[in-house]
Amino acid sequence: MPLPAIGQVLRVHTEDEGHTVLISRMLDLTPEFIRIDVPSLPKAEEESEAAETPPTVAPGTALWVEFHARDGALCKFRSELLLQEPLNGRPTWRIPVPEQKDIIREQRREFVRVPADLPVQVSMAPNADAHEVYTQDLSGGGLSLRVPPTLHLSAGTDLVLTFQLPPNQFTVTTPARVVRVGARNDHGYAIVSCRFVNMDEKLRQRVIQYTFYRQRQILASLSK
Repeated sequence: MPLPAIGQVLRVHTEDEGHTVLISRMLDLTPEFIRIDVPSLPKAEEESEAAETPPTVAPGTALWVEFHARDGALCKFRSELLLQEPLNGRPTWRIPVPEQKDIIREQRREFVRVPADLPVQVSMAPNADAHEVYTQDLSGGGLSLRVPPTLHLSAGTDLVLTFQLPPNQFTVTTPARVVRVGARNDHGYAIVSCRFVNMDEKLRQRVIQYTFYRQRQILASLSK
C-alpha cells in the first residue's frame, strides 16, 4: 500500500481521549523517517476562541496519522513523534516510516472536501440551456453550488454539470443529483449540495487530484 505523496495533506492526532485533529503536510521520505510540517489547527479552529493554540506534543508521544489514497479511501497508521527540528528556518517533525502491513485502509471512501470558487455550467439535461453558477466547495463525491435567486432547484433534481479544474483547466462533465438546498440569504442566494451520479472514475480521479492540489495551496497560504 503506498505511503502519502510528498506535499500531501495529513491529519494527525494523539491517542488521548478527546484528541484534537491537526493538519500537517508530508515534506520528505527517507529510509529512516518521514519528515512532516509541525501540525497545526485547521483554519476554522484557529479562528475560534475555543481552540487558540495546538496542544504541545513531546517526543515519544503516540500518534495516528491519516491520509487519503488516490481513490479517496481513508488510510491511517500508528506512529510517534521522534523529534522536532528546524529545516530551512521552519519547524518540522520526524516520525517513523510505517511498515506496509501497518497501514490500515478503510473500506469506505471518504472524500476530502475543499473550498473552491469555480464556475460551473448547470443544465437539466445534456445539450439543454445552461446556467452559470459558482462552487462553494468540491470533493471527489460531489460539490456545493452558490445558486442565485433566478435558479430554482430542489432535492432529487438531476443535473448535468460542466466545470474546469485548475491548474490545467481540465474539463469535467458529469451527471449529478441535488441532495440538499439551503435557505436563501438576504441576497437570494442558496447553497445547493450535489452528489455526482454514475461519474466516470477517470474523471473522479481528476477531481480528487485537484482536491490534493487545493489542499497544498491552502496549507502553503497558512504557513506564510
